[in-house]
Amino acid sequence: MPQKIDGYSLSRTSLWLGMAFTLLILHQAVFITWTSDDAYISFRYAEHLSSGQGLTFNSGEKVEGYSNFLWVCLLAGFKIIGLSPLLMSKLLSFLFSVFLLVIVFRTVRLFKGSPPAAATAAAVLACSTSLAYYGMSGLETVFYTLLLTLSLYLSQKCLMNFSLKTYVFLFTALIMAAFTRPEGILFPAVAVVYFFARRILEKEGSSFSIIIGVPLAGFLLYGGFLALRLLYFGKLFPNTFYAKPAGTFVSYAGNAFLDNVISGLLSGSFFLFAFFFLVLKKKAVVPCIFPLLLCAGQVLFLSYAGDWMAFGRFLLPILPITLIMTFILASGSVKGPFDHKGRSSRLIAYLVVFFLFAGINIFQTAGAVRSRDVYPYLVMKSTRLRDLGMYLRNHYPKNTLLALRRQGAVPYYSQMQTADILGLTDAGAAQIIYREKDIIQRNKALADYILGRKPGLILLFSSSRLHTGQVLDKKRPSDRLYHIEFIIYQKALLEGYQNVQSIPLGKTEKAHFLRRKRRLP
Repeated sequence: MPQKIDGYSLSRTSLWLGMAFTLLILHQAVFITWTSDDAYISFRYAEHLSSGQGLTFNSGEKVEGYSNFLWVCLLAGFKIIGLSPLLMSKLLSFLFSVFLLVIVFRTVRLFKGSPPAAATAAAVLACSTSLAYYGMSGLETVFYTLLLTLSLYLSQKCLMNFSLKTYVFLFTALIMAAFTRPEGILFPAVAVVYFFARRILEKEGSSFSIIIGVPLAGFLLYGGFLALRLLYFGKLFPNTFYAKPAGTFVSYAGNAFLDNVISGLLSGSFFLFAFFFLVLKKKAVVPCIFPLLLCAGQVLFLSYAGDWMAFGRFLLPILPITLIMTFILASGSVKGPFDHKGRSSRLIAYLVVFFLFAGINIFQTAGAVRSRDVYPYLVMKSTRLRDLGMYLRNHYPKNTLLALRRQGAVPYYSQMQTADILGLTDAGAAQIIYREKDIIQRNKALADYILGRKPGLILLFSSSRLHTGQVLDKKRPSDRLYHIEFIIYQKALLEGYQNVQSIPLGKTEKAHFLRRKRRLP
């Protein structure tokens, strides 16, 4: 007689899970040669840290130009033992992706979801273009996603049968998330308030001293980290906080929130968020409060501090959570609209969701591969930028100060000191961006700042697809520069720089080399 789990065939469940893991491997294999340009910022910090130069992007300049401290430290540790940050970032993220599927399956089961519902949730996640790309991107995104999803699993275990060990593991995962991403500190704060409120309302569970004491230890550790950051960098927040003008998002928070939700609903990576709200009923709210708080926290952060980015980078961390909620509701394990549906109806619903989500993401993945030499896919693949960095390394002195706005593969492979036009790795530029809200005045001030550093080489990027850009050469109106780069270009010409070389970069872009060829009288 075939073995069963809750009345469902064990072999069929195992087959469905096996398909999920196969889909994950095949999907991530598509992006195995893709590395996000942003990831090279972390690689450079990791290599400098491992070689004793400290947390620096340019040697001797203490600027926190990354926003993934724990990830940088992890890669630096592997570099010390001789393993490449690029290789290890991909290998670790793949392993974390596999573990993520397991956690999704286990969490749905923990909520009393059926085995088919749990296995389908894992299979749907394996189809995500966002997970596939960021599993190979070199960034911390999958690691951070795993920590948040694991916290949901551990929190549910605590709610079902509170134990000190599980509660400690829960806040360990949450504090690790805080060390991985700056916004991660929101979630241990949300968790302690949630457990404290439940203790008051339900009058059962662990003592208040444990509920408060365990997270307090984590917050004290994080407080020590902030103190060290302040001592080392002289700033309480990462440089990226200032380089992405956070102050401007306050006045536009409402519109930003709406734009991010719409972008998420239309992207293949976050489609099921809409499905979740369609099936949500009042009776289902209470069991889903904690996962809802996790989702709300991430989306609110996104509305204040940035955009959703390619493939839903900042929406991926809560995609597994929305999938878990969707499938526990669809399976009828939590009171909702599927309470009285038969097993066959539910299985059909699972398949409809799977094929719908898979279809959207296959379309998205195919589009990314087809457009790999078109911005922004060019930047995400970054191979051309790597080649450009190697070209600079072979043709220009290493001590040349390079000014450019893409602080990733080009600086990493050229090994040059850089002046960052966008301020991610440059504290001076970041402070200008943060202080000056008017974009025209800001760009003028940035241009003066960059040229004031007297770079030996200025690297600008033009695009034929940039409809709002400024024309670099009237004879070639298809070559357009971003506004800030155009202002730098104009001022650089007045200061004796000339465009000495232009190199095609993919199908739609060119890299332009500006060097000072003469002295002004």
